[in-house]
Amino acid sequence: MLQDTSVFESRLKENELILWEGIPKQGRHVRDMDMIVVPISIIAIGFGGFFHFAIFYYQEYFFLPLGMFIVFAGIYMGIIRFFMDAARRRKLKYCVTNKRVLMFRDEKKFLTLPLKDIELLDYTEEKDGSGYILFGTTNPMWPWLFGKFFFTRENIPGFEMIPEVQNVYLVIRNAVGNYVDPVVLEKVLPDKLDLN
Repeated sequence: MLQDTSVFESRLKENELILWEGIPKQGRHVRDMDMIVVPISIIAIGFGGFFHFAIFYYQEYFFLPLGMFIVFAGIYMGIIRFFMDAARRRKLKYCVTNKRVLMFRDEKKFLTLPLKDIELLDYTEEKDGSGYILFGTTNPMWPWLFGKFFFTRENIPGFEMIPEVQNVYLVIRNAVGNYVDPVVLEKVLPDKLDLN
């Protein structure tokens, strides 16, 4: 189900053009990394159950919170995160312009990243052609393990679960490569005009 991405048009700056806009894949998805994470969650749930048995058998109730944490972590990694991730991605909209990368979650959560601030650009592609585009040095494990990017402050850390991720990556890479800061243009163009 496509969502309306026209929310970006009213937020464009002067001489800013939309190069690409879209939304992440919708619904619950099992990703390549889940082949490792789901078995680990099953092991964590099993270990947590055994740990609880030992706690009650030896009556060492001091360790009960630790046992509950292990079981909850296993349930979260194996089940809950799929539903939370799908619910969060329903609200996301992405846009690439000739000046910025934009992300819209809701009226209170509109993030922008100027092309000049993208120091590192990388992408990870899944078997179906979808994937992640990372801006900067974000650890690529976070989106897989937790369903979203962590430890990135208010910057846009990347795009998640983008269909045809390689094409979107090339659009961004070309935009970053062709971007010239207007301040630089103001300084350079008069000099060129004088030389001619």
